[in-house]
Formats: sequence, C-alpha cells, structure tokens
Amino acid sequence: WQSTGADSEVFGAVTFTDAEVVDRRFIAVGCPREREPGFPIWVSDDTVAWERATGPTKVGDLPLGCFTDVVATRFGIFAHGLALLRSSDGRAWEPVEFLTDEGYSKGYPDALFPTQDRLTVLLQRGAEAESTIATLFTTTDGVTWEEGPAGAADLFDSAEVGDVIATEDGLIAVGASPWGQFVPTAAVWTSPDGLDWRLVTPEGAGFLDAYMHKVTETDEGYVALGGSPFGTSLMAVWTSTDGTSWTRLPSPIGDAAAEHGYMEAYAITAIDTQLYAAGLDFDAGRSVDELPALWASTDASIWERQATPETERLVPFTIVELTDHSIGFWPPPFWTDDEPVLVFTTIR
Repeated sequence: WQSTGADSEVFGAVTFTDAEVVDRRFIAVGCPREREPGFPIWVSDDTVAWERATGPTKVGDLPLGCFTDVVATRFGIFAHGLALLRSSDGRAWEPVEFLTDEGYSKGYPDALFPTQDRLTVLLQRGAEAESTIATLFTTTDGVTWEEGPAGAADLFDSAEVGDVIATEDGLIAVGASPWGQFVPTAAVWTSPDGLDWRLVTPEGAGFLDAYMHKVTETDEGYVALGGSPFGTSLMAVWTSTDGTSWTRLPSPIGDAAAEHGYMEAYAITAIDTQLYAAGLDFDAGRSVDELPALWASTDASIWERQATPETERLVPFTIVELTDHSIGFWPPPFWTDDEPVLVFTTIR
C-alpha cells in the first residue's frame, strides 16, 4: 500500500464509513466530527484530487449527520444516514423520502439491501416504549417504490442493522435485535433477494447482551465483530463457515475493560493474511474517556491489542477493490483520534 498523495485538507475532520466506485469514479461517505460538518460525501476520478459532492443540508427536519452506507445500482447510487439520498453521478445528490398521505415520514433508513436487479430499503419508525417498527420498501427502477413483505419486515422490529454484505447465496446482515425488555441480542439475518429474510441466530449464550457492528468474508467463511457493553464489556467476535451457524469466540487476550468502561469494535479490514479490527476503548474513570483501539489477528480466533500505528504502518480501512488495484482510507470508521484522512492505493 502507498499514499495517493491526496490533500487531507479537502476532507477536514472525518472518518470514512463506506465507499463505492462507479465508472471509475470513487465515492466515499463518512462521519464528520466538525461542529458544522458540511455535506458528508466526497468524490474523485483519480483518488488524488477529491472534492465534496453537493446535496441538501437536511431532509425534512433531520440534519444529514453521519452517512454509513453507499451502494451502486443500475438505476442510481444511493447513500444513507438519517436520510436516504440518490445520485446519478455521485456529485449531485437529492433526497428520497417515504411519506404518508399527510406528508409525515414513514421512517428513517436503517439499512440498504442491494441485489442485481433491485434495491430494498429498511425503514424504522418509532412506536411505544421506545421500540421501533420496521418496514421494507423496494424498487427496480429507483423511482417507483413498493412495500415489501410485512412478515420479513417484522424480523427487524426494534432492531439495529450494522452491516450488510453480498455473498454467492444472497445477502447477510448483522446487527442487534432485542429480546425481552430492550436487551440487545447479536443478530444475523440472511436473504436470497433482499426481500425475504430469515433471522438465523439464537437468543442464547454468546449472543445475549451483545451487538454485531461489522461482518466480512474470509477464506474460511465469515467474521463478525462488535461488543458486549452490558455483558463482558469486551470486544466481541463471531465466526461462521456458511453465514447461518455462528459461534462466539474468546475476546482478545490481555484486554480487560474498566469497571466503568467497555471495548467495542466497529470496523474490520483484511491486509494480505492479517485481519485488523478498529474500535473504541471507553473508560469514564480516566481523564480521556474515549481512546481508539486497534486489534490484529491471523485467523480471527486470537486477537491482540495493537499500539496506535506510526505513519509508515497505517492500516487501510473502507477498502474498495477494482480489477487492477484497490484504495483504502485511514483512519478507520468512528476513530476517536483527530487524525487527517490519508488515501492509499495498491497496484496488483
């Protein structure tokens, strides 16, 4: 990996959470850490010269805030945070709103489920006692939307989806779904088409009191990362060979969360044969209550906490892979240190 030479000043204080490439144009969305963050999407045609895209400052009464997902379809590019936006070229964006006949929002987007010929959006809307009710809306042209199966949407009631990946068999989504009185339970859903979903993880040990934030595919299957702030208070790891049966693995050796703290992983990246996870080390009892955390593993079974890397050893995250090269970004998503954005590339 080597730097592309992109000017960090263009990005400001931001961490990139997702990226996409469309017709050799790179599109990156992120979470700004500035008081007045501006539009949270950047584009580049060469990975060196970047510029901020244009779009609304808010949708309805909601500010844009943090954008966590961007997907390319044959009928447009879509990105979501608290709002859903659509673009034909990645440079200019406009809102996609789901409104009742009275003009009220039907919910906020929680996840995007792209397949080859359609895009399905998971919406959540508030209900009683701080619970939420999920609805699926799907399109095959980016303009006309239809409500998806209610039975499948019910699986996402009061849930939080952290990540979605495409596999040979369809889609895998990870997150958390409450059981009982708002107890988070790490959850994995699978679908062949983005419309019909199945919750494949149980309620029992290894999943209760935990969140899954990120999932990635490996040579052996899949690895999901997250945390257990109401249980072990440590970074949490799960693996699966088929995306359906999941096993909780031990938390990193040597890590012990503070009495009033926890550790949680929010991002994962693979560099050659090495896996890296990035997240948060929180301790309300120290002067700096939030510190960035980085772990490394060769097989996902044993993770070791890493020192904050020096400039020459930075690890690219949010990697976009092309036929002849890849690009990646530092710092990782939701990194708490105020570090400049660096763009890396590798030639295969």
